[in-house]
Amino acid sequence: MTQQAFTVPAGTYCDFAFHYEPERQNIQERIIATWPDGSPRLIEFTGQLIGTTTNLETGDSKRRSASGRAVETLSQGGAMLRDEMYGPVGFGFRQGDGYPQGYYLFHGQHVVTFDAAGTRTMVLDRGIAENVCDTLG
Repeated sequence: MTQQAFTVPAGTYCDFAFHYEPERQNIQERIIATWPDGSPRLIEFTGQLIGTTTNLETGDSKRRSASGRAVETLSQGGAMLRDEMYGPVGFGFRQGDGYPQGYYLFHGQHVVTFDAAGTRTMVLDRGIAENVCDTLG
């Protein structure tokens, strides 16, 4: 798997737009379990991911490692149900989600669930969380 660069509009996670650019990566993806139709049910991601996040309004940027491990649980239709992360791992929360809005770099163990509407809720918060919005704001 290859992490692609991405840009997030202002207001999604942070008050400002930001861009993430991966610089070094060696991410391994492994399907742990499948549904009866063969579609993925549990997917593990692990490996090196180092990149730079840039505030597009100020130009300030920070380089961070997100070289942790994550296990995603998917519904039979492919919708995300749960993301179990062992950081460092990056993850975003929007206004109205079950955690303060921001784009975070989580260290430690964190578990997020997704309801049918896509609302994200932190159900296990064990470790350190750096809100990149605060760091670059």
